[in-house]
Amino acid sequence: MAEVTEATLEAFLGLTARELVDALGLAEGQRDWTDEPPCVLRGVSYSVADGASVTLYIASGEPLFRQLKLHREWDYDAFLGCRVGGIQYHSTAVRLNVGPAVPWQRRH
Repeated sequence: MAEVTEATLEAFLGLTARELVDALGLAEGQRDWTDEPPCVLRGVSYSVADGASVTLYIASGEPLFRQLKLHREWDYDAFLGCRVGGIQYHSTAVRLNVGPAVPWQRRH
C-alpha cells in the first residue's frame, strides 16, 4: 500500500466500501467483521500485505449501520454498498483515525 496520510484517508470518506476496497487493494487481504458492542456491526477490518490494518466504518444512516445480528452473519455484499463514515489505518509507523464513525477516538 502506498504512503497513507490523514488527508488521503479523509478524501475517501463518503465513498462506498466497495470503492475503497478497490482503491486501496483490500480485496485480497484477510477480513473480519468489526462489531462493538458484540454483535452490533460497525464495519470491516482488513489485514494488508505490509502488516498494516485498515478498518472501514459504516456511515450513520446506512442500512447496515449498527445492525444487530446475534450470530454475526452480516451480508458482505450489502456492506460493500454502504457509504464509509470512518477509516482507521494502523501500521508500525503510524496510527490514523478519520471520520465521525470511528469509535473511541479523541477529537482534536
